[in-house]
Amino acid sequence: MIYLEKGNKMKREYQTKFKKEMMDFILAHRDIRFSAAEIHDYMTGKGVITNLVTVYRNLDKLTAAGQLIKSKNAADGSAFYQYEDPDEDCENHLHLQCEKCGKVLHVDKSVMESFNVYTKGKLGFHLNCKSSSLTGLCSECAAEESNGN
Repeated sequence: MIYLEKGNKMKREYQTKFKKEMMDFILAHRDIRFSAAEIHDYMTGKGVITNLVTVYRNLDKLTAAGQLIKSKNAADGSAFYQYEDPDEDCENHLHLQCEKCGKVLHVDKSVMESFNVYTKGKLGFHLNCKSSSLTGLCSECAAEESNGN
């Protein structure tokens, strides 16, 4: 049981099966971005009855708490979420996302320092790295494509 302080009253927030299964999904997919629909499908497969509104509400709470990063697909505006590992310092580097498998890689700090010097100095542009990613193919998917798979 988790206790959250709200005003002068203590509010109890129980660890429901829904919350447990949702966190299990998020932690199992910590290296890829995922959508609310993917979590909903996972929950349905686990026999947890829920709806997309509940999934979105909980994703928004986790995002506000700093446990997830929310980003939008530039093409259609759909929302995607990614686990924010506190050890990765995601606010200060870009991410590389595989277009095929969805894997997310973190750009090295030294590379980001050089890139930030360039973008700020030459372009006068200040990056918002927390919700920014570059897309392409990870090494595994690129190898599969070059082998004709």
